[in-house]
Amino acid sequence: MTCQPPTRKRNAAHRYAALLLSALLLYGCASSSQITATTVLPPAVTAPHPGSALLWLDEEFRSANSRPNAHTSIALGAAQSAAFSQIFTAMLAELTVVAERPEQLAPGQLLIRPRLREVQVAAPSETYLNVYEVWFKYSLQFYDDQLQLLDEWFMPAYGKTPDNFMLARSSAIERATDTALRDVGAKLLIDFHRIPALEQWLYQQREQQP
Repeated sequence: MTCQPPTRKRNAAHRYAALLLSALLLYGCASSSQITATTVLPPAVTAPHPGSALLWLDEEFRSANSRPNAHTSIALGAAQSAAFSQIFTAMLAELTVVAERPEQLAPGQLLIRPRLREVQVAAPSETYLNVYEVWFKYSLQFYDDQLQLLDEWFMPAYGKTPDNFMLARSSAIERATDTALRDVGAKLLIDFHRIPALEQWLYQQREQQP
């Protein structure tokens, strides 16, 4: 009996591993994933800013179902609406959530309208990394009590899976989506008062306090 040289055995094992990896990558790219985001943010630890605001979550935002590519659908509406409501409720002394554009605001009141502008998903087959990645791009429109646009602030958010390539595609994208929505909450808490138009509005609210 002729023994196969060790080098040839190793080469055959490497080829087999490469073929298996390629098959997994192609499967991950070709399979279809329908994800419903169910993220629940932890309670925000922050002191509320003075002032009254309306958070306008329109139908497009509340029912958002993004298709970043032909194989992926992410239902974000409920989860992102809950996240924005929770964060702004924690950050502002008085907040009312509305589904339609108000006809008028009370003196000194602020209108905040978040909008989902873009969603991107990257799979290991595209990046050659053992992670799935998700990017969101939001804009926040701020209106004064005359319903005049004060500012529009663009905010990216990013999430990825842990280094665990064997996660199912749908589970991996869902986990990355969860991380990205948590990134939204963190960025709002940190950067909200740094937006120039908002900083001026918050200053006016403090000055009006007795």
